[in-house]
Amino acid sequence: MARTNNLSRKRVVDRLYHSDERFRLLVESVQDYALYMLDPAGRVASWNQGAERMKGYRSDEIVGRHFSQFYTREDIDSGKPDAALEAARTVGRFEDEGWRVRKDGSRFWAGVVITAIRDESGKLRGFGKVTRDLTERRQAAQRLEESQARLEAFMNHSPSLMFIKNLDGRYQYVNDQFCSSFGLERDTVLERTDAEIFSAEQAARFQANDASVIAAGAALEFEETAGYRNGRHISVVCKFPIRDAHGRITALGGVVTDITERKRVEQEPFGMRERAMAPKRPAHVDNTDESKCTQRDDQNMDNELVDDFTLLISRDLGPPLRNIETLAAQVRDDMAELNAMAMRLDRIAHSAAGLTKLTNDLLMFSRSSQLYQSDCRAADLELIVASARLALGVAEHSPGIHWKIGRLPQVAGDPALLRVVFENVLSNAIKFSQQRNPAVIEVTARAGSGDAIVVEIKDNGVGFSEQHAHRLFSAFQHLHGDSQYEGIGIGLATAKRIIERHGGRIWAKSRPDEGASFYFTLQQLAVTPG
Repeated sequence: MARTNNLSRKRVVDRLYHSDERFRLLVESVQDYALYMLDPAGRVASWNQGAERMKGYRSDEIVGRHFSQFYTREDIDSGKPDAALEAARTVGRFEDEGWRVRKDGSRFWAGVVITAIRDESGKLRGFGKVTRDLTERRQAAQRLEESQARLEAFMNHSPSLMFIKNLDGRYQYVNDQFCSSFGLERDTVLERTDAEIFSAEQAARFQANDASVIAAGAALEFEETAGYRNGRHISVVCKFPIRDAHGRITALGGVVTDITERKRVEQEPFGMRERAMAPKRPAHVDNTDESKCTQRDDQNMDNELVDDFTLLISRDLGPPLRNIETLAAQVRDDMAELNAMAMRLDRIAHSAAGLTKLTNDLLMFSRSSQLYQSDCRAADLELIVASARLALGVAEHSPGIHWKIGRLPQVAGDPALLRVVFENVLSNAIKFSQQRNPAVIEVTARAGSGDAIVVEIKDNGVGFSEQHAHRLFSAFQHLHGDSQYEGIGIGLATAKRIIERHGGRIWAKSRPDEGASFYFTLQQLAVTPG
């Protein structure tokens, strides 16, 4: 009987031994996690291959040493290792993320779990510690946050209203221009429907158009009338379905472009002719000033004719070009396997996109003569420059371009209009320095006279002769060959109008083949005492 009991005990011991051995081999073979034991004082008692791979220490180098070896000097000085053990000892488990140090001194971002291990009597026998290297995950999260911040800045500095709704029609996102135009706080819009925000008639139109987009499963354009805080506005609204990774529609997005001014011109198609024919000479002007007055009247008349012409061109060309662009893209996607046809459609879409940009530029140029600081507030030039570069498709590390962006202040102005200024001047710098290797573009700011801020945008491009500088800011003027540098010559003219509407001035200095510097002034943001 005694012999039978001894054999049974031996089998149990063997099973436990082999079980513990298998577990030990499993722990030691894990490579993606550092799994090891600490004694009650925090000294390393065991070490697996994953720990050696992650931290760089061999087992004979680290066993017996305190686990604070893996912490940064700042964490050691603040008592973080001892606090972690105390937390695990008290509540049984401690979790943390933070920097840890390898044998070679390099750092990695670690996810750590420390578990207190006790025997049957409750006595603390030590701690089990699991560490995972989360550096790549953290870097990916940071890149995502930075990308979201850039996208947020881009959308908030857009002159268009932008929004996203879920399939229940509740707003999930609205940009600053949306809130400003309707005079609403973002918190009063999010998670609410159109029916909870707008009039019943207006909400019904919005919801009907939303339903059409979801039913079609494709982007559609609508002309919508809405009551803004400063009156009724007419807009072209592009609404489109947003799909998840599986192609399912999960939300609806929208971009709203105000065409109220364009509609005004449509209602008065002959206004430019009437203004051109109407006498504009002030009654008090005497004969000695008659010639000067006539010249000013002629110039004003010419400006108005140009404005109306560009508005009409933008109005008439815009819709068909958008349709060509959209349809060509849809057919191209449907026939992607037919390479030759796809290439031709690609050229059609590219040409339509170029003409669309032309009409948009013409429209902005025309509107800039009547734009005031309708949204004058704190404008962060650093965010505006970042947004402008994003709109131009040039990132911080763009191939072939070396950017030097200095510290830029906040100014008083309309952020959306100031972004147009930076887009046009930066686009000009990129275009005329594209042959340089590398192109160098600098953006800096300094204090000017009084409360003015002087912004300088400098490039190392082809430059120009200063005797022609007076032509730079006139519409449809070119100082270089049209065939070599594309564009219709209204970008700088638009920038000039916007800067002047902000109470500033713009000028340029250059020499041929020595680059160019463009300067403009803005008003420093007034500090409210308090």
